[in-house]
Formats: sequence, structure tokens, C-alpha cells
Amino acid sequence: MKNSSLRIYEQLKEKLPDWKSKEDPIPTESELSRQLEVDRFAIRRALQRLVGEGRLQYIRHHGYRFPKEQLEVRLDSQTSYTAFCRQAHVPPRAEILAVSHEYPTPVVAEALECTIDDLVWHIWFRRYSNDIPHCLTHSYLPYDRTHGLLGHLRKEPSLYRTLSTHYGIQPRRVSSRIRALTAGNDEAKLLDIALAAALLEVCSWVHDQDGKPIEYCETHYRADSILLTIDISQAENLGFQSQGEGGDNDPKATH
Repeated sequence: MKNSSLRIYEQLKEKLPDWKSKEDPIPTESELSRQLEVDRFAIRRALQRLVGEGRLQYIRHHGYRFPKEQLEVRLDSQTSYTAFCRQAHVPPRAEILAVSHEYPTPVVAEALECTIDDLVWHIWFRRYSNDIPHCLTHSYLPYDRTHGLLGHLRKEPSLYRTLSTHYGIQPRRVSSRIRALTAGNDEAKLLDIALAAALLEVCSWVHDQDGKPIEYCETHYRADSILLTIDISQAENLGFQSQGEGGDNDPKATH
């Protein structure tokens, strides 16, 4: 009789201390399937449950391993990726996957307070911590305020440093929305995770020092590699609201 899913999960959980103490590579799904004489997909389901609980981490093409310390991402008005990496003593590493100027969707146009006939920059980033890709960001900025942005980013991949140095713009997060979702095919490949692995989406509205919209971004974080922290003392200023306060269609409501 085949073991139940719960039994397989319990068996693997019992093996974790031994694997960790020996510092041996965690066996592959195929090896565990042979050892326990159960279906490989049942093993995968049990391992993915352990990943979801934060006990293991999955790296595409490298298998399962014990997670390293999670990177703390602070959701406050100072929204610089480079800054919080340095605070965590993690070398910041960002890769620009694509840059284009295009006409915005209605959502982006509303966030940037422009029309659908106004051009915007669309920058697609992949960011790393401890050499592991931990998030994908789609960033949108008004084109008419940031001419020549691509040339600057080729020399300095830090977006906010570029905005400050070359345009005199001081970005400040004024609102964010968080929701849980799962990875599709493209995200799984780019973040080195399993298909349908847990992600956290953070959408943020960013203004300049004069209160004018300068960026709208959508970031998908690996749920197993980051720790989101919200500064409650700034929550009102950041626009965090419960769904009851904000309503279903309020872009500042936290879902």
C-alpha cells in the first residue's frame, strides 16, 4: 500500500536534521522516490510543502537545499533596493532584462497621472541577493521627465541614484499593495524556482519631492528568500489601508 501524502511529508521532515548535520546535498526527487519506494510526484508534493514552510529552498537545476538567511525588504518611504542591500551587508546586484518606451496601460496611466497617449519608460529588472535571483520588477516612469534614461542606466544600474544624480529627482514611496500569487513559466525560469512556487507581489506608487508621480512598479518576490517588513510608524504616510477601509477598487488598499 502506498504511503499517504502526510506520511511522506512526515518522513522527509524527520530526515531534515540529519541532512543538515551532515551538510550533505539533499537527495534528489528521484533518489528519494527510490529510497521510500513511492511515486516521484508524491515526493515533489512533500518537498514543496517543506519549501512553503520555509524549511527548504528550491533552486532550479540545482535541487533542494537549506535556505540561507532571508533578505529583509523594508516597505517604507525610502524605497531604494541598493540602500537596503547595503544595510543588510549584501552586495547589490541588479540586471536589466529589457528597456522600452511605450504607451501605458490604463493602470499605469492612472498611477503616473498621464494619458494612454503619453509615452512611458518600461524597465524590467531582475535583482539578486547572495547570487540568488530574488525578485523581478516592472518599473514605469514618465518619458517626458527622464529623456536619456537608458544611456544613464547603462553606466549606473541603480535607478534611484540615476534619478537623483541626473534629474534632481528624490523618489519616495507613498503607497504599496501586497498580494500572494504563484509563479508562471517565465517567472519560474528567471527566478530559478519551481512552477507555481509562492511569490509575493508588491505594487508601489512612488512620488518625487514635489509630490508628483515619478514611478509605478510591480515587483514579484520569491517568498522563500525575502522577509517583508512594514514600518508601522510610517504606515499612514505610505497609504497602507485594510481592504475594509480602502474598498475593492482602491489602488492603495492592501489585499
